Amino acid sequence: MARKKKIEVTEQDLIRELDNIKLEYETMAKKLNKLSKVNENISVNRYDNGWMVEVGGRDDENDWKTAKILCSTEEEMLAVVREWNSMEVAD
Repeated sequence: MARKKKIEVTEQDLIRELDNIKLEYETMAKKLNKLSKVNENISVNRYDNGWMVEVGGRDDENDWKTAKILCSTEEEMLAVVREWNSMEVAD
């Protein structure tokens, strides 16, 4: 049986990698920044090359707005849905 090679990772390496993941997530998750409140429903369209997530809601001036977000990966699409789910619902 082959012996597994032990990989040494420092705490700094782990912190650096976690910071990179956090930055990537924050970049992906800030797609709905033009909306301050969102509607109770969203629309997700699946295409050959990705998804489009459509979210309606209110902006900072309480005007109705719609955000249409194109996502090339499933992870990006799910990040937009998670962001929508964490936002305050419009009246």
